Amino acid sequence: MLLAQLHETVGKGHDYVKQIEEMVKEDFVILDDLGSTGLNDWRKEVLFEFIDQRYASERPTVITSNLTFEEIQQNLHPRVASRLFAKENTIIQIWGEDKRGAPLAPPLPPDPLEGVAKKPWDKPK
Repeated sequence: MLLAQLHETVGKGHDYVKQIEEMVKEDFVILDDLGSTGLNDWRKEVLFEFIDQRYASERPTVITSNLTFEEIQQNLHPRVASRLFAKENTIIQIWGEDKRGAPLAPPLPPDPLEGVAKKPWDKPK
């Protein structure tokens, strides 16, 4: 839906960056199935701009994807992965049988900072 709206905006001769800025102002956004469509350079740029601005604005965003951390780094961009997997974000992995028959993603890599105080008020474990 995000990419379709932006593609329509460009088709009408409008600036998609302004449209992204408007979408970033939403109180809550769900970006479903990240990376499920073909990713050309324009789509990668749009996704980065959107994710980067949502991240910078600290607005709640739920993103679902079947992609692993490594696939996001390779297929989207390491900068996208760094924002999605930032320490201040909550990552929820859901395991179970995929009803469509697709293989399930392997678990996320271990947190290299596990047990280390991440914020001044955190106590090391």
